[in-house]
Amino acid sequence: MFSLIAFRNIFANKRKSIITIILSIFSTIFVTFSFALTEGSHLKMIRDSVETYTGYIMVVGRNYISKPNYDNLIYNLPEVEKIVSKEKRIITASPRLETFALFSSDTDSIGGMLIGIVPENEQFLSRVKRTVYKGRYLTNTDKPEAIMGDDFANKLKIKIGDKLTYLSNALDSSIAADNIKIVGLFHTSSPLDTSMVFIPKKYMDTVFLSEGVASHYVMLPKNEYRDGKLRILKTSLNQKIPHELDEVVTWQTILYSLIEMLAFDSIANYFTYGILVLVIFFVIMIFSLISILQRTKEIGVLRAMGTKPSQIFLMLFLEALILGVVSVIIGGIISLIINYHFNVHPIHFDLPKEVLKEYQKWGLLDFNIPTKFSFLDVFYLSFLIIAMNLLAILYPAFKIIKMKPIEAMNYV
Repeated sequence: MFSLIAFRNIFANKRKSIITIILSIFSTIFVTFSFALTEGSHLKMIRDSVETYTGYIMVVGRNYISKPNYDNLIYNLPEVEKIVSKEKRIITASPRLETFALFSSDTDSIGGMLIGIVPENEQFLSRVKRTVYKGRYLTNTDKPEAIMGDDFANKLKIKIGDKLTYLSNALDSSIAADNIKIVGLFHTSSPLDTSMVFIPKKYMDTVFLSEGVASHYVMLPKNEYRDGKLRILKTSLNQKIPHELDEVVTWQTILYSLIEMLAFDSIANYFTYGILVLVIFFVIMIFSLISILQRTKEIGVLRAMGTKPSQIFLMLFLEALILGVVSVIIGGIISLIINYHFNVHPIHFDLPKEVLKEYQKWGLLDFNIPTKFSFLDVFYLSFLIIAMNLLAILYPAFKIIKMKPIEAMNYV
């Protein structure tokens, strides 16, 4: 019966009901879009950092993360490759060998990272091939050729076709040095551009005596295992990989500083959301207070007819619930459409180069920010708006039902 009365009151006060619905719809859209944009920027930052070079999951030598030296490399690479090749959740995998080297040109000498890769596999694991804009990508050869970051090349005044000299240590602690021909320049808008030189691992093995050895064995999991199920895959592989020699780690271990930064940013964002929700709540509550006080005489008449305060409260509660549900259904549908659109067509922000460079240090390569498209996020946030609508009527409802019937009917 009270639900029917609530519906009657909603239609009897069409203007107030429409304003309440519109207010709640905009609140739903605003809250869900703000959350989707923030989460989308975090997901993009992670994706850019992981897919540019790091990789989602990899095998490394035991203790290599804490002590990245030749003593902790993967020395049983063929065995690791055989185990991973049987894992159906992995699309492709490839070894890398990273080492520090001193690079010299005719004008300068700078330290950086020399990285041996298997070119035909690496193209699926990182964006390096896609970012080669001058010259060409590497081939699987034993010839001394390389690609390097354009910022690094500019520091050394190196061009396509020039020779670059490197000096490092082989695995047997002997000197590893050679002249390599630069066949391509890449630009990833990341720290890779300033310090990294890539060479074919086939060539690197001959100079560094590293055949069957790697510092990383990077794997590309299937889509469903790149996020929530990544830990499941890690645990499964760790049970198969000889744990006394190697270990499986994910990008969270490698990019721990990024995780900490995102966690700090999330805390700051949740504080902002808290303020935003409070502002919206008080706006809704003030409007509810005004709307309910305007019905004081009507409620006074109901009280005089014998309606209990609890019944009055239930009636007002049901009205707020119905309006809230209608609002979030409409607002939720609109939010899903908006979030999906900007997920497919990211929002572009034009920022000064100096600001963009600061964000690039943390992996955000550009400011084409997509929203996160999630039914669950919109569902949970919509419930928050309904809860706010219900909480907003508590003070006005208690205020009005405490009035005596005669006092309410004479209220001006």
